[in-house]
Amino acid sequence: RPAQDNWSGQLRDGLDVTGLDTGPFRDASSINAVFFLLVAVFGTLLGRSVFTARFVETYMHGLRQNRTLRLAAGYGIVTRDSLPEIVDPPAGHTPLRALLRHRGFERGMSLCFIVQFGAMCASPAHRPD
Repeated sequence: RPAQDNWSGQLRDGLDVTGLDTGPFRDASSINAVFFLLVAVFGTLLGRSVFTARFVETYMHGLRQNRTLRLAAGYGIVTRDSLPEIVDPPAGHTPLRALLRHRGFERGMSLCFIVQFGAMCASPAHRPD
């Protein structure tokens, strides 16, 4: 019953984000800022790289089709089966897949996870009292 008498005070204390034990003051640390900065940087680089890789992939596909059509028209060839010298790259070797398998990308993502783990360990909320 005493908890019900002061329900408005408990509600206010539970939702207060300006105290030292709650909200941004509790979790404030420089490592959190570094982590979110790295996430923003690597997210931007990943988005730009995926966007560029998709355009390169589409452009190269168009070039291969044009080359096939020009060679077929120049030699009077009607079917693609008679063009053994034109070799398309394997389906698994697209610029987008090459980007995601790139060693620098893997290292960048590993760095993000390491910094995130460091931020969690350095946060006052996760320290034992």
